[in-house]
Amino acid sequence: MKKILKLDFPHFKGDLFGGITAGIVALAFGASSGLGPSAGLYGAIFVSFFAALFGGTNTQISGPTAPMTAISMVVIAALIATNEGDVIKSLPIILTVFLLAGMIQIALGLFGIR
Repeated sequence: MKKILKLDFPHFKGDLFGGITAGIVALAFGASSGLGPSAGLYGAIFVSFFAALFGGTNTQISGPTAPMTAISMVVIAALIATNEGDVIKSLPIILTVFLLAGMIQIALGLFGIR
């Protein structure tokens, strides 16, 4: 019988502290977005889920990073400015932009483009 789940406890301490750190960063990003800390946690959960679903690595780190934040800030600021500062009106467009970016990344991965 093949063992499906392999638990690797020698790295548990590092994994635990990495998870706590990622959670704190996600809370901070959610709070600074104006949508609240829970939005950051939901974002981190969904990013981690889809990263694992589409194939991860043993040392995978999925979450908010500085380059992503800098580029996202420019895109979000431009979209909010286009909608006269109204975040509620800008939110569907912002979500669409990031969904399209994710689909482009998936397509690049499927075609083997690195």
